[in-house]
Amino acid sequence: MDWRKFIGTGVDDCWELVELSDAVRIKVDAYMHEIGLSYGRLDFLYSNDDFSDLQFLEVNPHGQWAWMDLKKDRGIFDAMMRFLTTPRSLGS
Repeated sequence: MDWRKFIGTGVDDCWELVELSDAVRIKVDAYMHEIGLSYGRLDFLYSNDDFSDLQFLEVNPHGQWAWMDLKKDRGIFDAMMRFLTTPRSLGS
């Protein structure tokens, strides 16, 4: 499915917030640090409710995100605005 065709439709309501474990967050942070990215949209697949079969697919360093929070009620918009407006030193 080409998700771009469905932005702003009922398909948006299908996305669910998923809380990642501390172990997964640590691995994501280490991976992002290793490849030198401060931001990237990461894609995963899973089928078990406990995420025991979590599979990393890719990181997109220019990944779009706003379409997942068009109503600005999922926290993505606010988090990205904080990220984009927080001064950083070069290389961090």
